[in-house]
Amino acid sequence: MNFDNIETVADLVNQNEEIKSPFETAVEALMKCGYGDSKKVVQWLLTNMIDFHKENAVSVLKGEQEGSIIAWVTDTTKLETALELLKEVE
Repeated sequence: MNFDNIETVADLVNQNEEIKSPFETAVEALMKCGYGDSKKVVQWLLTNMIDFHKENAVSVLKGEQEGSIIAWVTDTTKLETALELLKEVE
């Protein structure tokens, strides 16, 4: 942190905001969410992870990358199960 440019409390706050990682910023925002929004975020994350695993499974199947198709499909199934179970939670 460069203290030479800090002259006010607002400058210090801005400097601290600049050094936060995207993950830290996201977690800070998520801590303000209620239950419903938190559930939507988890569903979104699981959906993105499912899509990622499916894309990689197809890529392995096509020979575009090394890896185990069985591992990608197995993990995809686990994530899909988690998403379906989450949908049943009220």
